[in-house]
Amino acid sequence: MTYTIYSSQVEEVSKRLDRIARKAERYNVPFSYTIGEAYAKEVAVYEYDPANGALVRVGCMGAYQTYTVEAVDIDINCEGFIKANGWTVLAKIEHGDKGNIVTPFADAEINPDWYTAPARCDHCGTNRTRTVTFMCRNENGDIRQVGKSCLKDYTGILPQVAVWWAEVTDIIANDMDCDSATFATKGAVMMYSVKDIIALACDSIKSKGYIKSDSNNATKDQVIRCIKENAKPSKDGIAKAEAIINWLEHLLDEEPNTIGVERDCIPLVKSGYAKIKHIGRLAYMPIAYDRYIERKEREAKRNAEAEAARNSSEYVGEIGKRMEFDIAEMRLLSSWDTQFGTTYLYKFTTTDGNVLIWFASSTFGDWTKDGRRWIAFESVSKIKATVKDHNERDGVKQTIITRCKKVA
Repeated sequence: MTYTIYSSQVEEVSKRLDRIARKAERYNVPFSYTIGEAYAKEVAVYEYDPANGALVRVGCMGAYQTYTVEAVDIDINCEGFIKANGWTVLAKIEHGDKGNIVTPFADAEINPDWYTAPARCDHCGTNRTRTVTFMCRNENGDIRQVGKSCLKDYTGILPQVAVWWAEVTDIIANDMDCDSATFATKGAVMMYSVKDIIALACDSIKSKGYIKSDSNNATKDQVIRCIKENAKPSKDGIAKAEAIINWLEHLLDEEPNTIGVERDCIPLVKSGYAKIKHIGRLAYMPIAYDRYIERKEREAKRNAEAEAARNSSEYVGEIGKRMEFDIAEMRLLSSWDTQFGTTYLYKFTTTDGNVLIWFASSTFGDWTKDGRRWIAFESVSKIKATVKDHNERDGVKQTIITRCKKVA
């Protein structure tokens, strides 16, 4: 794994990695890291704007200021933390009465069942309360769930060693931002309101758009800074956060196979509070919610169009008869290559709502793509074609035509 940090942070990051290296040496677990040569890196200039409680880019008319910093790449080798004796630790599961939080290791693929997995151990089978278990896979691809106290006996991997993987990535992630030291929590573990986190993320995204966690001035970092400075979200941000929370609380009722970030946020939403390490997940929820709403709107529109077509479309003409049709709408649905050339699939809707389908060997006018639809440059109000067949698709009566020609 290779990460980039400011050169001014090399000493502190090295100290923290050295502590892990000493622990790894005591357990005879391979761990090493190398620090590259310093080099110049251009970074945008930001300043704190008390009006909205967030960082803003300095500049005007799109001409943002930048400054050059000394950066360093760090290459870290720590696969031994999660691999031994033919076993690999795939994920850590934090169990709670509101649901599980799944932290994958090394980009492991998440199984949806892990979010509801009971806190069992396939090694000892002892029925007792557990807050953490690990999902492990052997060389044959078999996956086992192992309790924290049994992980060493079953796989040869110590649980405290396995969690060092996340500790290493947290060290680097927390030091990507020049002001990240102000975010570090000392002593007691702090908890923060989920509603406030999501509402502040809504305000940040509305103002600056969503910025990924690996970018400078990421949305996650802006939210953390606002929380540390006791900034209050706007009324609009709170209203949208409440809608997002309601969506997450009922998401599994509608989509039970949901996995990923949204699934991880469900137990956080149900509990109402989150640790600072979970803020990145919650800060993404406004984007996930907007995409969900857009998808639902597209589905509703398609369903409405399909229902309208089912209710209005009838068969037209006699098979073999050539006739004229008055056209309200024309679409190019698709095209594909065959051994005889390219086939184009057209759909016409007549002025009285009937559907005509034409499989053509050439384009019918000029087209441009608007989103997922092909739109004709020129209008077509009347065509002449021969009725080839009558059939039904998804409950819609369709008239298949051939030898189509534009009349007007």
